[in-house]
Amino acid sequence: MHRLLVGALGVLCLSHSLLARDPGTTPADPSRALVRFEAGLDASQIRLSLDAGLFELERPLYRRLNVWSVAIGEGLPLADALRLLEAGPGVVYAQADHFIEKRETEPDDPQYGSQWGWETIDAALAWDLGTGGTDAQGNEIVVAVCDGGIDLNHADLQDNLWSNPGEIPGNGQDDDGNGYVDDVNGWDAYGDDGSIPGDNHGTHVAGTTGAVSNNALGVAGCNWDVQIMIVANSSGQTSIATLGYGYVADLKEDWINSGGTEGANVVVTNSSFGVNQGDCESGSYPLWNDLFNDMGLLGILSCGATANAGWNIDQVGDVPTGCSSDYLISVTNTTSADVRNSGAGYGATTIDLGAPGTGVLSTTSGSAYGTLSGTSMATPHVAGAVAFLHSVGSPSFAALSQTDPGAAALLVKQWILEGTDPLEDLQGDCVSGGRLNLFQSAQLAQAFSSGALPELELDNAALELELFPGASQLTVRSITNAGEPESLLEWSAQVLPAAEGRDMSGSSLVADLNTYVGGIVEIQFTASNASPDDEWISEVRIELPAGVGLVDADPMANSGEGEDLVWDGNTQSGLLVWEDPDGSWGEIRPEQTATGSARLDFSGVAGTVALSWTIQGDDFGGEPHATSGDILLDPSGPLVAMLGPAGGAVWNIGQEVSLQWAANESDGAAELALSRDGGMNWILIEDQLPSSGSLDWTVSGPPGTESLLRVRIPEDELEGFSGLFEIAQPLTWLSLDPASGSLGEGESQDIELLVDAAGLFPGSYSARVLVSSNNGTLQLPVLLTVLEGGSGIELSIERSANTILLQWDPLAGAEAYRVEYASEPGSPWQLLELTTTTASTDSLILGRRIYRVVAIE
Repeated sequence: MHRLLVGALGVLCLSHSLLARDPGTTPADPSRALVRFEAGLDASQIRLSLDAGLFELERPLYRRLNVWSVAIGEGLPLADALRLLEAGPGVVYAQADHFIEKRETEPDDPQYGSQWGWETIDAALAWDLGTGGTDAQGNEIVVAVCDGGIDLNHADLQDNLWSNPGEIPGNGQDDDGNGYVDDVNGWDAYGDDGSIPGDNHGTHVAGTTGAVSNNALGVAGCNWDVQIMIVANSSGQTSIATLGYGYVADLKEDWINSGGTEGANVVVTNSSFGVNQGDCESGSYPLWNDLFNDMGLLGILSCGATANAGWNIDQVGDVPTGCSSDYLISVTNTTSADVRNSGAGYGATTIDLGAPGTGVLSTTSGSAYGTLSGTSMATPHVAGAVAFLHSVGSPSFAALSQTDPGAAALLVKQWILEGTDPLEDLQGDCVSGGRLNLFQSAQLAQAFSSGALPELELDNAALELELFPGASQLTVRSITNAGEPESLLEWSAQVLPAAEGRDMSGSSLVADLNTYVGGIVEIQFTASNASPDDEWISEVRIELPAGVGLVDADPMANSGEGEDLVWDGNTQSGLLVWEDPDGSWGEIRPEQTATGSARLDFSGVAGTVALSWTIQGDDFGGEPHATSGDILLDPSGPLVAMLGPAGGAVWNIGQEVSLQWAANESDGAAELALSRDGGMNWILIEDQLPSSGSLDWTVSGPPGTESLLRVRIPEDELEGFSGLFEIAQPLTWLSLDPASGSLGEGESQDIELLVDAAGLFPGSYSARVLVSSNNGTLQLPVLLTVLEGGSGIELSIERSANTILLQWDPLAGAEAYRVEYASEPGSPWQLLELTTTTASTDSLILGRRIYRVVAIE
């Protein structure tokens, strides 16, 4: 729709010379013309060029374009006047001073007329441009109302409440794996759950931001159709506010990383809480700017209500509206008389602008409506405006929001401030010196252009290959700019590991036997948090084998700052569980340990037993959250323990690691062995080792997902095992050429993907090619299956400007070679040539993307 309008305007601009002499049928002032003169001409020069008997220069209207009003002498027809003016020296064009009518899209909500703020900020004019909902790329826009909660049953809000499509209400499960259980409409930071509390203040704020409008019911919102996410975190402690903001950031990050299929496209938060007269820059409140900056880089502006007191915030301070983050918009309260409410904060350098906040009518609890006053009522006008600008922003702006969300957020703030109406009462009281004007800011958003808009296209959604060990294959993918004429696509590509969830890999659990009292054994367990994703340990769970009973246990004490994990006290379940008693946030932080002791009854077993353990991460950052392993104990005699690697560790083939072990009551020679199948088969690494010691080992293949290390002292029949860990293949088998480039409109670039199975063991290997551009990001999943058996021929592939040279080593017994190509994986192989040599040349031809050589014996 926007593109059609732009095209129509282009046609009109090309026809100025024809239209200027004709006032047209639109009513116009017959006594005046509007004339654009050439740049550089001043008033005296213009007057000399005009026929003084027919025309009089009046006043400049738009100085940057040198546009003036010119009075027409009595009796001179308008059409003749325009032709004479345009024929004069230094005139670019002349046109009639047409009468224009006020265009306002007004909703039919019965109480709209009592909402004085909408008229003040020219909302009806802005609604001519759009009424909110989605951006130019069709992405739904979400506002996070960070307040006390909301009346979820309010009829004027229900249709605009954000709903998480991946969550099943009330089942107590994290259905979408985002780390939050039952977050159907948002998050309650007070209870750290998805149960949204009711709150009159939050209901009022939500209505101003986005009440359902033009529905013949109640009031209108700034956005008639927008998604309102509810976050209850508006009072209490900074930790509660931070938790709520963390939820918003996580959902936006999920939305970005999933390409819009998960999470929520939050563009703004609305908050009306803080610390009165707190100095945000004193060093006592370092978190606040970090929060706003981090959300800002995700494309989220934060709108904050300043203090409801007539303080100069520049002098007395305020948290958060005195903070310096570029991604924060600080708002004060203006009245229907267009002056600052004397009971609202101000500051020439800290408060950005004013907005209607006195006697504001909006939705209230109980499906009712009411009037409230305060900076809390002003701020949702601005938060609503931020969302509105995203909905009416140009296609170029929508593209920028995808490729550089932080820059797009700063543009929106700039448009909000530049579009304000200057008020005498706000001069020197706020950064902009003005009050919000929705229409003027929306015009800036519509006019934004970063040039012609490119469009990234990548052929094929996925790549699957099958190769024998040692073989290689060249595949070509095409990157195309399908964008607007004269657009330029800047792109780059990189190879990344297959996307994985967050986990507790690297964390471990070890056990020491302390005392022997009959069949009752006291064991000290030490849990170590080495999560690469900064997950917190929220639970340590040990499954006891048959015959081993649980007597009791002590809490697992945290080595650092934080609370302890508490034993749940169930001695009948066959489980020994330490857990966070306050929920799923977790207590043992990264790089910390926790130590707890338990008393187990081993009287029902003899010899060595295996205790299976799981360390569970917090529920804050996505699945999976666990790592697991086993501890082998024999309380009846000597012990040997494998101390490394930690359960859940990931080691790459070729990496050098340190293996450590320790024996108790044995001086015999130890041997180290590796199992890649969870303990079914063992490969000796080294023997004749000391009973306690260490060994540097270069990790060998093939990769596996259930690997174990074993230290064994044969003469004493002792052995100990590590926790399960993973041996992984380094991602060196996939390479790209070229890895970046620029494409004009309609141009394509072949990007070669070389898959080399040299050194790979049979099995499956996954990766992804991430193509980033100034029009977004696309991913190409790559799955390589290295086949068992067979004899692959390793190809050397070189590409020049117009040819591809294939070379390979001779294969014993081969009399000739069949060189084949295919267009895609799974498509039929076509003969290129039969040859008795070990080289072949092919022209660079579209459609020939994959090559292989088959030996003929």
